[in-house]
Amino acid sequence: MNRRIALRTLLGTAGVVALSACQGVALPRPGGRLGGDGKILSLAVQNALRNSPETNTLNIEVYSTDEDVVILKGTVPNDAKFYAVERVAGGVEGVSRVDNATFVQ
Repeated sequence: MNRRIALRTLLGTAGVVALSACQGVALPRPGGRLGGDGKILSLAVQNALRNSPETNTLNIEVYSTDEDVVILKGTVPNDAKFYAVERVAGGVEGVSRVDNATFVQ
């Protein structure tokens, strides 16, 4: 019986730690704004992606954390576009790191 209680406590603690690691990322709610979280840094990155000839035709969602980490989500047609969105996003002033979660179709 004590092993069960210990296991439940351990699993519960692991869940809290995992959720707290995601605390800085604000994902959109159903029916909410599409294309990102609407934060100033996210909007600046979206603007840079739209203004770049390499990435202006792509539909990439942009999210940012309180630590100025930018998260990119969406699909891209090839590896060159995958690296292009990462490069353009990383060139925006204020971005400390880019987590490129886009995937090649």
